Amino acid sequence: MDYLSIKESGKAKQNVKRSIFIGNSFYIESEEKAKGYIKEISEENKNATHNCWAYRVLSNNNVISNYSDAGEPHGSAGKPIFSSIEKMNLHNVVIIVTRYFGGVKLGVRGLIDVYKNTALESISNTYIYNYSDGSKVTFELSYKYWDEFNRLFKEKIDFSVNNLDFLTNITATLSLKKKNREKILSYLNGKKINLLKEEKITFIGRIK
Repeated sequence: MDYLSIKESGKAKQNVKRSIFIGNSFYIESEEKAKGYIKEISEENKNATHNCWAYRVLSNNNVISNYSDAGEPHGSAGKPIFSSIEKMNLHNVVIIVTRYFGGVKLGVRGLIDVYKNTALESISNTYIYNYSDGSKVTFELSYKYWDEFNRLFKEKIDFSVNNLDFLTNITATLSLKKKNREKILSYLNGKKINLLKEEKITFIGRIK
């Protein structure tokens, strides 16, 4: 498993020829969660003219996707929103673009552009992360080894810190990407430092 997605929600708002377009992007882990956000935003904006949406979910190595024009002309809203997800190469994300009609028709071409741009802006207004297989490990080591460890391995590149307890020795809980696990565990084994605990996790690293 290795994919790009958002973590915090993103929002955007555009006023185009008196129509107001509001984009909301959310991280999801299931199709059910996507439908939940679509329902939530649609209910919050029940007086809007349209609540169009698209999502793409990675589940058990299968990709599930769907989109809806929600009453806009065929192909003018849902697919452009979905194309913004494809353009950013994102998975596990749902985007809902709400429209309050302002009285001026934009035409199919105009709608395609504004729905796509509103969706892209909602993504741009948050951060993109890399999601990958990883491990969370806990071990205890002396201060001299901790200094050496940090010279060899760089925080936020090779690992991220979950917790540090500075007592007689240091008890560290770190999150590791799968690709970094073996080299870090090899170092610990070489120093005869045993793991106190290890669990599989999804490692999340910000790239933008």
